[in-house]
Amino acid sequence: MESTNIKGKTITFYSYKGGVGRSMAVVNIGCLMAKSGYKVLMMDWDLEAPGLDTFFSDSLDIKKDGLLDFITLASATSSFKKDADIEDYNKFFETNLSQFIQKGVNPNKNNIKLDLMSSGKTDKNYSKRLNKINWLAFYKKQPAFFRALAQFLEQQYDYILIDARTGLADTSGICTMLMPQTLVTVFSLNKQNIEGVIKVAKQSLEYRFSSNDERELTVLPLPSRIDSDNPVELQKWYDTYKNEFEKLFKDAYLLNECSLANYFDTISIPYKSDYAYGENIPVLTENIHFDKLISYSYNQFYSIIKNDTPIWTIKKINIQQANELLNLGNTLYELAKLQNNEKLYKESIEKYKQAIALNPTDADAYNNWGNALSGLAKLQNNEDLYKESFEKYKQAIALNPTDAAAFNNWGIALSDLAKLQNNEDLYKESIEKYKQAIALNPTYAAAFNNWGSALSDLAKLQNNESLFQESFEKYKQAIALNPTDAAAFYNLGTAISDLAKLQNNEDLYKESFEKY
Repeated sequence: MESTNIKGKTITFYSYKGGVGRSMAVVNIGCLMAKSGYKVLMMDWDLEAPGLDTFFSDSLDIKKDGLLDFITLASATSSFKKDADIEDYNKFFETNLSQFIQKGVNPNKNNIKLDLMSSGKTDKNYSKRLNKINWLAFYKKQPAFFRALAQFLEQQYDYILIDARTGLADTSGICTMLMPQTLVTVFSLNKQNIEGVIKVAKQSLEYRFSSNDERELTVLPLPSRIDSDNPVELQKWYDTYKNEFEKLFKDAYLLNECSLANYFDTISIPYKSDYAYGENIPVLTENIHFDKLISYSYNQFYSIIKNDTPIWTIKKINIQQANELLNLGNTLYELAKLQNNEKLYKESIEKYKQAIALNPTDADAYNNWGNALSGLAKLQNNEDLYKESFEKYKQAIALNPTDAAAFNNWGIALSDLAKLQNNEDLYKESIEKYKQAIALNPTYAAAFNNWGSALSDLAKLQNNESLFQESFEKYKQAIALNPTDAAAFYNLGTAISDLAKLQNNEDLYKESFEKY
């Protein structure tokens, strides 16, 4: 009974227990989809404890019938034949469904609009109406109804997002087994939540594999309200749920290997106390590309849904995307240097952040992020930005201890801050970084040149003739390694000229002319 012209996707958000941020995830992901121009329907299937309507109270008709009333009508109708087919169901949907859907609801008076099928009027008779529905009897009588409903909606919408009931109720089974193409299992870090969603995910996969529904079922685990204040305890729980889901997917999809580390590192929803009050839609009010905000995590998860790829291969996809962002950051950085443009420096930094979010082990991205920070710091004479750049170089070196360029760049940033502060200790610290760079790469001409510059600046600060002489040797080594390095000749000439001034030495002035 497969329907044609299916364009959309039904996604169920399920949690075994309440209070894990399931409804908040539904609304924020739905709003991101609507912002991207997709046609979105959200359905509140948590009929015992409905709540999606509270996110849209400014634009919602609270008197309008919803899902409960639609199911009541469907279970009471006599128009379905015993062996009803897709055409019978579609006629019923075409005639009746739209009156239960609120069109173009506007969350928090923003410009985006979605469609919403609320639970229905929550008046004094709501519980009585709910208790009258015998879900099992209706399913036995019309077993293809819910699958047909999903397929009908998939012809009308790009995405149908279902906020499912918790636990193991009949309606939960409808939402997790019969309706979706994607099952999002939302959980927080305790045993009952993790074991509960694993059990339901396994049951849903087993049902789909054994049914005649040809649609694939994708399971996307979504750790939510993750508190990182205790990293040791967090790592224990991280290992637990990662291992459990890797085992589930290996068994279900007959995989020899399954690594979800990069996936979970990409999408975990952090706990933020600011969002513990009221109904929040941060993706509409925050910068979704700033990695310290919860909206960033929702946007990452939305990208996973949109890309529609197996999550155990997400690392390859992330690296490809990360490299594209890294290259874009590099282009912006080079242009920023050329133009002395603060805005371009900041844009390059955002690209490096995004690249690292997708590929957290990319040492080059950290190194280049440090370069952009130090370039911006130099432009602004900003000591705090220099210190921030040092941290990025540290992270680059921690990931790649043999990265001579990171040591050299760290040395440059230290030298620039030393010049800003007239700080002898920082000059000495920068010299140590150049030494480390050269120890890793003895033919690193630029590091010798930078070492010479740090020595000559320190010599000038101290009026130290021997340090000037030492700087000459470093410039000569740079030139020996790269005879076409005009900067090294210029720096050598400047250092000789500074020593000539200190000594009132005419011969040295003449020697500096030769270098220029």
